[in-house]
Amino acid sequence: MDGVHIVYCISHLLIRKLLCEKIGLAWDRFRLERTARGKQFLPQTSFTPSFTHWNFSVSHQGDYTVLAGEPGHKVGVDVMKTSRPSLSVQEFLRIMNPQFTDLDWMNIRKPGSDLDQLDMFYRHWLLKESFIKAIGKGLGFDLQRVEFHISSNQMREGQVHQQTLMYLDGEEEDWTCEESLLDKDHHVAVTLGKQDISTSEVTPPLSFTLLSFSDLRSKATPLLEEDPAYWERFQSKKEAPLRRSEQQ
Repeated sequence: MDGVHIVYCISHLLIRKLLCEKIGLAWDRFRLERTARGKQFLPQTSFTPSFTHWNFSVSHQGDYTVLAGEPGHKVGVDVMKTSRPSLSVQEFLRIMNPQFTDLDWMNIRKPGSDLDQLDMFYRHWLLKESFIKAIGKGLGFDLQRVEFHISSNQMREGQVHQQTLMYLDGEEEDWTCEESLLDKDHHVAVTLGKQDISTSEVTPPLSFTLLSFSDLRSKATPLLEEDPAYWERFQSKKEAPLRRSEQQ
């Protein structure tokens, strides 16, 4: 099984495990739907009467596949392995210049080392990507429309940072922005829209839970009957050639 199919499989296992544990749904007793742009969601059912539906966002890079799921919120997540680029940091930042506003660059290029500037770049980029995933707009969205006023606090593993404010077209938006480090090399950002229903409940920020593939499969049950012929056809396919980035 190639990398794309593995990530697809893990994504579905993550979503089903979340719903089974958080709502108490039976593994094979619910059906996920997709928006017109392909985002998965659980429609309102008798199991979720208090919310319009559950939204999900999945991201994969480096050593992790991450899931963010929320009832009644638009939600987006993005994870990145924050390694140094193959070219110089300053040249890398110059190439990425069109994706950011003047304020973004003022914050990214604050006095400090190249690594400090690269770290701030990754924080801005992840937040922008997570917002795009939350609203489901895709690559057609102008990244310069959205800005994040990021605190300069040092990120630490095991902590969720919520101090960042989001601005869209120059106006502050009532979105929650969460940043955390999975480890020293993997940075993740989550953006949450305003809740669909009025509630006084305040949900504390949640850190990510690390699960192995065995953990994901532990209570899984088949959704369809086994089709040996399909598996044989799948195994007979030629593997796609590795992309240059995967060969390094």
